[in-house]
Amino acid sequence: MKLCAIIFSLLLCGISTPGFARGDSYYAASQQQLKTGIYELEGYNPGSNSINYRGKVEIQRNGNNYELNWYIGSAQRQYGIAIFANNVLSVSYVDASGNEVGVVSYVLLDGNTFEGRWASFGSGNYGIEVLRWSSY
Repeated sequence: MKLCAIIFSLLLCGISTPGFARGDSYYAASQQQLKTGIYELEGYNPGSNSINYRGKVEIQRNGNNYELNWYIGSAQRQYGIAIFANNVLSVSYVDASGNEVGVVSYVLLDGNTFEGRWASFGSGNYGIEVLRWSSY
């Protein structure tokens, strides 16, 4: 079941990127530069109007894709793979515990800030995360 959820998440990342079959040159003209490095994280659980968690997200390039590592609080760790196109970072993630998989769709608002919606497999609602670039 978890493997099916991960495969579904990876497919969703590819499908959620409009025009993905057009190639990299299609995105070059309007796309902002994604800064790799460390981002400060503020997160809102589904249905919440206040910050429920804080942490850091490390974003590193791997070929044409990106790898993400979330460090939430002192104990939670998550890993993800992403595609960046049209200023949207489409991410599939898994919790280090193996108990949670899901997707995040971050929009690059400016060169330093992402705002995203995340959902875990089996959830009926989404949460929100804000990432602010901190350092390389």
